[in-house]
Amino acid sequence: MDHEKPVRSHVFRRGDKVLHVMEDEEEMVGTVMSELPNGNYLVEFWVPGRKRGGYRTELEFSADEIIPCYIPLGPCKPQSA
Repeated sequence: MDHEKPVRSHVFRRGDKVLHVMEDEEEMVGTVMSELPNGNYLVEFWVPGRKRGGYRTELEFSADEIIPCYIPLGPCKPQSA
């Protein structure tokens, strides 16, 4: 009898950048603020706006609803052709 190991979701830490893909395929990049007692994550997003320049909001997600997002920290240099 084959026993499949349960696939473990990615473990996120405070400060990790994550990507959430919404229903309309729009992508939002946020920052993990904390892991909640129920195993979900509190993620902070910056929402741009016109009046006050934007605002921050925090939403709760399971690990399956967010994707690790790696943002290069070094300077961007144009590649020569």
